[in-house]
Amino acid sequence: QSCGFLVDTTNAVTGVLNVTVNGPTKVQPDYKAVTE
Repeated sequence: QSCGFLVDTTNAVTGVLNVTVNGPTKVQPDYKAVTE
C-alpha cells in the first residue's frame, strides 16, 4: 500500500531529516525534490 507525504522546509535551518518506516522489511522509498 502506497503512502505519500510532503515535508515543507521553506523556513527551516540547516539540519538533518530522519525518516523511520515501520512495517515490511523490503520498503523502497521514493524521494522527489519539489521547487516552487
